[in-house]
Amino acid sequence: MTIKIYFFGPMDRSGRVRWLLEEMGMAYEDHRLDYQKQEHKSEEYLKINPLGAIPAIEENGEILTESGGICAYLADKHRDKEMSPSIDSPLRGKYMQWMFMIPASIEPYMVECFRASQLPEEERNKVMAEAVTKFEPVLNMITDKLGDNEYMIGNKFSAVDIMLASTLHWANNFELLQNKPTLDSYIERLKSREAAVKVGAFLPITPPKED
Repeated sequence: MTIKIYFFGPMDRSGRVRWLLEEMGMAYEDHRLDYQKQEHKSEEYLKINPLGAIPAIEENGEILTESGGICAYLADKHRDKEMSPSIDSPLRGKYMQWMFMIPASIEPYMVECFRASQLPEEERNKVMAEAVTKFEPVLNMITDKLGDNEYMIGNKFSAVDIMLASTLHWANNFELLQNKPTLDSYIERLKSREAAVKVGAFLPITPPKED
């Protein structure tokens, strides 16, 4: 059965789910919600996700939410596509670490920057400057993990790269990736993947305004 994806637009967190499905050659059906009409807060959608958040997927009548969890589930369910290490692989621990770390410990910086972007200029500039400093250890950690490798886990493309590249693209939107040639090369490498191009994974980010 085709997977149905609920989303706002190509550059929200549903993009990473769509990218993964394209990499695996799996069919899916887009179900776009109108943010301005607040369709994510409609009675109908709140039955799908009571938190009113996107993305959500529906598969065989079952609903899953949270992009990281969805990607981890799909990668494991379709092990033949080799988008995640097997459960007994020595790479499994680091894979799981990064799959959880990206949404839990890295993305909050992006949310902070987005909120700062709504502030008056002087206050916005102050918060953004602080964000650059606070984000530096994160970038150093990613750079150290990559080293001379092309991909994060065992130097083989995986769901972690999809999660991380989409988040770094978001960070780039706030000019947080300054003087990081290793990460610039990493993002450029992933930008060229056919599946990423097809779903528009690296289009300019224009998030909807907060309520």
